Amino acid sequence: MALEPRKRQGLTTGDVARMLGVSKRRVATLFDQGVLTGYKHPVIGWRVIERESVEGLAKKSGIELSEGMEARPRRGRSRKTTKSFKRKLASQ
Repeated sequence: MALEPRKRQGLTTGDVARMLGVSKRRVATLFDQGVLTGYKHPVIGWRVIERESVEGLAKKSGIELSEGMEARPRRGRSRKTTKSFKRKLASQ
């Protein structure tokens, strides 16, 4: 019996920021003000935002969400982080 991967229950602030074209801080503020609905993870404090609330806000604000603006999976470290990490290793 193979285990199926867990399905994500909601969107992260980064996912929503990409979809709406705003900063992650703005998404967090909208969540804290109650404009976006979801929940805050009880242990680590991450905000998990419901896709329906994002779609509702986009519709109300006149923002069109196309398929190309869907949330994308993370791809590892950014280029900037990798360069600074290499410099740190070289100086030791």
